[in-house]
Amino acid sequence: MQAIEAIQSFNPTTVKTAWEKMKSIKTSYGTGYMGGLKTYGVNHLVVRPCLISAFVKGEVKLIKWYSPEFP
Repeated sequence: MQAIEAIQSFNPTTVKTAWEKMKSIKTSYGTGYMGGLKTYGVNHLVVRPCLISAFVKGEVKLIKWYSPEFP
């Protein structure tokens, strides 16, 4: 949706091109980035921050937010 909003077009080729050129993307978990070019051959993977938590003495504890890498 953010690619469509940025270029104001529904043309699939235009949207694909805009999607591939996006450096960052807003997610419900915070700002993510586009990745996957080296890993999968296309820059279409939305990489978002992931919550790492643990049970400590019966309570859920936030350990940290982690952003994985998919070059």
